[in-house]
Amino acid sequence: MKIHVDGYIKEARWLHSKYTPTLDEYMPVALSTSLYMLSITSSVVMGLTATKDSLDWLLTDPNIVNAALVVGRLLNDIMSRQVINKACLHPTRIPLPVLMRPLNHARLCEVIYKYEDAFTNTGDELNDFVTSRLIELVPTA
Repeated sequence: MKIHVDGYIKEARWLHSKYTPTLDEYMPVALSTSLYMLSITSSVVMGLTATKDSLDWLLTDPNIVNAALVVGRLLNDIMSRQVINKACLHPTRIPLPVLMRPLNHARLCEVIYKYEDAFTNTGDELNDFVTSRLIELVPTA
């Protein structure tokens, strides 16, 4: 609980001072304020399934918990694309093609990671998707 609250305090300080942390600074704090406590509290609610031994294990920062935290945190941040979309809809001095680049990167990440890690495990599904979007002609009526 202390780690969780300390993370919120750190985020509040960053916000108040208008400080943008580096990714290396951000991720440990962001992970502590995301699903960390949910993993522990949901295990407690499970009753008989969650023994003292399993709760102690959760507190040792196991890889499976860390991986879930990273996925949850990054997906939450990715879902912030609504902010990106809003930025593309309001007049700005930045040319639209420049604004579209990060938006398209976010879209690409969704395609690559939606069902599996298609970046690491490139298979027919990703190849077919890329072929259909970039190589095959779009039929015109």
